[in-house]
Amino acid sequence: MKSYETVMEESHMHFGGILEDITTCFNIACHSFFIFFLAAGCIHDGGSPPAVFIMQHIPQDDGTCFEEVAQEVASRHMDAKKRKRRLTALAGSGLSVRQLAKVIEHLEGGEAACASNSTILRDVHAAVDIDTPFGKLIQKGELPLANGGTHSFTYCDPAALMFHLCSTCARFAALVENCTADGPAGLVLYTDETTPGNQMRPDSSREVMCLYYTLLQLPVWFRARNFGWMVFCCIKTNVMDKILGGLSQLVIFWLTIFFAGEVKAYSFTVGVRLPRGLRSGSVFLLRLVLICFVQDEKAHKLTFSLKGAGGYKFCCNCKNVLRCELDRMPPGAYFHLSQAKPEDFDLHTADTFLDVVEKLNNNLHADNFEELEIVLGLTYNLHTVLWHPWARQICNPVDHVYWDGMHVIVGSGGVAQFEMNSFIRECGRHTLHGEPIRPEVHMQGTCQNSEFLFLNVFCFP
Repeated sequence: MKSYETVMEESHMHFGGILEDITTCFNIACHSFFIFFLAAGCIHDGGSPPAVFIMQHIPQDDGTCFEEVAQEVASRHMDAKKRKRRLTALAGSGLSVRQLAKVIEHLEGGEAACASNSTILRDVHAAVDIDTPFGKLIQKGELPLANGGTHSFTYCDPAALMFHLCSTCARFAALVENCTADGPAGLVLYTDETTPGNQMRPDSSREVMCLYYTLLQLPVWFRARNFGWMVFCCIKTNVMDKILGGLSQLVIFWLTIFFAGEVKAYSFTVGVRLPRGLRSGSVFLLRLVLICFVQDEKAHKLTFSLKGAGGYKFCCNCKNVLRCELDRMPPGAYFHLSQAKPEDFDLHTADTFLDVVEKLNNNLHADNFEELEIVLGLTYNLHTVLWHPWARQICNPVDHVYWDGMHVIVGSGGVAQFEMNSFIRECGRHTLHGEPIRPEVHMQGTCQNSEFLFLNVFCFP
């Protein structure tokens, strides 16, 4: 198997410099965006994000290509332009946000005093203060709170971001335009939690919910890079718990930004006109259609009000596969999850699933309503996607749920580790040429005994 470095080197040669230019464009536009969201989401609790977390989101380049692209960008605010140049050049140096602010202040001729959190936030806001025909790059949104009032948060407007990137880099514009060659481009949405700093911290006070998106037709080599997924917003999870409808309410807002023309002056359903570079004088139309949500099980349940493993109907795609005690199986063409085979599945459509939602609506005053929720596999909540008259026409769990492979296959709790453990256990029961089979795992050129790595680490039932 080719190493990551070999594949990327071949990609560099094949695309003849396009990869470098497009990545440089994304570095210029996105370095400040990520620092902005990290600062807004993490500094308020009394500490700046550690360099480890910053380095996970900022590419390790030295910014030397910035000047070549920056010459194509018309700017009437030289101070802001200089600030962004310095921020880009230093973003990959391993500095924390506080240290980065001190270096920038020193380069601008000031004393390298310890900047306050408010000063850091003010400087970051200034770095992403970019105007486009679709409004500011960073905009404000509001979500209703369960106890009344609203929560104000910041998000990166997707149309403004696309306009800024396409006007900055003509090759990136060509890449996006190519996504629409066969019709509307496919929009893929991704949500997941992350915790800056100490990953072993026992509490979740710094945990944030991050929302990203990408285009399905973008090349794999681009989607696999640092900025192949564009950031929409980051909100602390302890704030998400207070929002009316939680993650599902945020998803409704997210969808309205993309597809509801009455909310914004544009809609990706109709199309957004983007420039083919700064000096081309021509535009192309970017239309989008929702493809799926890439999420783990918890996020799917929160988005679509599903019971998951807590309901009898644990799968949002099947009508007749149940998870319950065998002696409680209803009569008819139903199958227990331990006995069902793919040919037995009676699959939902978007319409039949909405019929289940209506069945729950029609029994709101039933004495056994909570039990009915468990049987149907749904959690009633008027403020979520399935009960929103517009949003449920845009997305539904039957057509738009995509299980995140990193969570369900590779990550902790995924099936890959169980398959690997079973394979190693089975190898230990056999011999080859009279010698016991002892599988070995090769890691970075060294050979490690799998018995130490797996057999002594994992506990088998």
